[in-house]
Amino acid sequence: MKIGFFIHFRLIILLITFVYSNNSFASGKDLFEKANNQYSEGLFFDAIENYYQLLDEGYRNADVYFNLGNAYYRLGKVGKSILNYERALLYEPGNAEISHNLYLANQRSADIITAAEGNFLDKIWIIWKGLFTSTTWSVLSLIFIWFACLLSLLAIFFVKSFTIKFTAYLSALIFGVFSFFFLFTSNTLYKEKYERSYGILMTTTADLKSEPANSGETLFRISEGTRFEVLRNVENHSYVRLENANSGWLKKDYFEEIF
Repeated sequence: MKIGFFIHFRLIILLITFVYSNNSFASGKDLFEKANNQYSEGLFFDAIENYYQLLDEGYRNADVYFNLGNAYYRLGKVGKSILNYERALLYEPGNAEISHNLYLANQRSADIITAAEGNFLDKIWIIWKGLFTSTTWSVLSLIFIWFACLLSLLAIFFVKSFTIKFTAYLSALIFGVFSFFFLFTSNTLYKEKYERSYGILMTTTADLKSEPANSGETLFRISEGTRFEVLRNVENHSYVRLENANSGWLKKDYFEEIF
């Protein structure tokens, strides 16, 4: 009787959890569709409010951030649109539509800061990283190392021919090298997302200072939507570096971090 009671109790809990999760998913889907309809009708402020509600409820994905960026773009909010396009790209790095809209938003910024010129390999590396997310690169790394191990085991225990054995070892080595490179790519993307901090300027303009104080010398002025890396923080100021390698101190309340 006691065992039967606990089994029924667990089944009831599982059923309640399943029903709740389904209702939650349906609720999120309905709210997303509602926000999209409001966007289509030109009710951008209402759409933005519902997109933020989705984010507050844990529905964080490329679609929500992308549509939120579109709504801000239609309102002429350059900084907010760029911020949300950047966030969308973290979930889908190779998405051409998001990248295109981000490009359009950047064209609206008064400052179009060109990244420090890199060589051919730097450009290839940027394209390579953007093909997949960090998780996908990790999965590919596991698949390739599994094949490397399988080929090595076959060569050791089952293959007698020297030619086939050599081919198996060589193939295992190639799979192993690719696995290591995929893992390195995954680790780089992970660090860029979680260990390195980037921000987008929200104010119309802001001055970068030579020191973390209002009395510091103004080095140069940047405009809304400018992207930069946040290197360190001192009280209410952050030391930031622009994509052209220029750097200076900026007030924290002037920008929002991408993540």
